[in-house]
Amino acid sequence: MKTIGDIRELEKNEDYPSIYELINKPIKEKQKIIEYMKKAEILAVAPAAIRDVLNPEIRIPDLFLMGDGVYEWRSDIVYYLERYDLELPEEFLDHVFARLNTQNKDEK
Repeated sequence: MKTIGDIRELEKNEDYPSIYELINKPIKEKQKIIEYMKKAEILAVAPAAIRDVLNPEIRIPDLFLMGDGVYEWRSDIVYYLERYDLELPEEFLDHVFARLNTQNKDEK
């Protein structure tokens, strides 16, 4: 699977972009993306208490590895998208919209 959301501050890897470079980048139909990501399959659960790297006073309740069979992401990526308009790869957004369009056609 392809991983999205590799961020320096979350992964402790200097090769990844900083979250500060990726926030405040609004995306179209953000709420649909958030709903899609939240409904994905939980692949693993991390027994860790994590904090918002931008505001350490905020505790993020749960940490999961989630995915849709093609992409995988940490659940806190959804949190950062929702709260700070975290930029996501265009390829992933296209993938989500294609899947949502297919679902909508199947429901008709």
